[in-house]
Amino acid sequence: MVIIFSQAIEHTTIQVIDWIVHCNGSFKRINGTDFYKDFNLKITSAGTELDLENVNWSEANVIWLWRWMGFEERHDNFFRQNSKAIDPIKYQLNQFLRAELKTLISFFFNFVPKQKLFSRADMEELNKLLVLNKARELGIDVPKTFVLAKKKAFNSIRENAALITKALSNAPIIEHEGDTFHGYTAVVAELPDESSDQFSPSLFQDHIQKKYEIRSFFLGGNFYSMAIFSQSDEQTTVDFRVYNYVRPNRTVPFQLPRPLEDKLRTLLDFFQLKSGSIDIIKTTDNRYVFLEINCSGQFGMVSIPCNYYLEKKMAQELIKHNSNEI
Repeated sequence: MVIIFSQAIEHTTIQVIDWIVHCNGSFKRINGTDFYKDFNLKITSAGTELDLENVNWSEANVIWLWRWMGFEERHDNFFRQNSKAIDPIKYQLNQFLRAELKTLISFFFNFVPKQKLFSRADMEELNKLLVLNKARELGIDVPKTFVLAKKKAFNSIRENAALITKALSNAPIIEHEGDTFHGYTAVVAELPDESSDQFSPSLFQDHIQKKYEIRSFFLGGNFYSMAIFSQSDEQTTVDFRVYNYVRPNRTVPFQLPRPLEDKLRTLLDFFQLKSGSIDIIKTTDNRYVFLEINCSGQFGMVSIPCNYYLEKKMAQELIKHNSNEI
């Protein structure tokens, strides 16, 4: 049986499940919002017993963690806010209960036999700096990267290069009065005059001139890549995720150079990834510059325009692992 951990609202999961059903595979889906409601754990001198939604763990041969505990979980399930004003007591209790749940989740994924996990089943996101450093060690071209906390250091570097900034971790998603605000990559020409001389450690990189961007999804040992012509639209020139829904970027199937794919396989293998989305820049001087890996990066945006049928291929990979044909 394939055990799928996902979100209550996740269309890619539904499409993969449709293909599992079509291929006569067996599965059970567990959504993040339901995890803590049906979890029972007992640790005694006799051993450890774990019960989750009546899953028979002896029948579970592969576990796929896909975008779990995501968008819908941003609304606190424990103490809901009934007004726009934030109650500091409720906020602190929610932070505590989230930490409690994180401890439980961490134990669960350490309890599950590693051979049953499809790719990296870990609630902690990949550390961007570790990934960039390992990519550099493997001879993959990466942007000059700085983590700075002082205005003086920023100004010194900015004199010699244009810089962009983005989150050290996953980009934030902030909700306020019914609106949702997403964090994107942005060019930073200078810091505001009113900013203090010292600030929270922040990630900066060289602003690389792009010919186009590449999103590549890795699955089954293969790369399924797509070129995104984001430079043809001023709105998307820095970050293609600032989508222009009226005039979308042109996207086409793309083949990465084989030597680069070999290095990327080594990188993915180092981080124990059987799947993941990779962001790359093709520069105006024809270099391939690696940006990052997203373990649970959506692949529908690559699959559909390029006719890769990745949802079917993902289902086939899960079924293959479930039957131990690996």
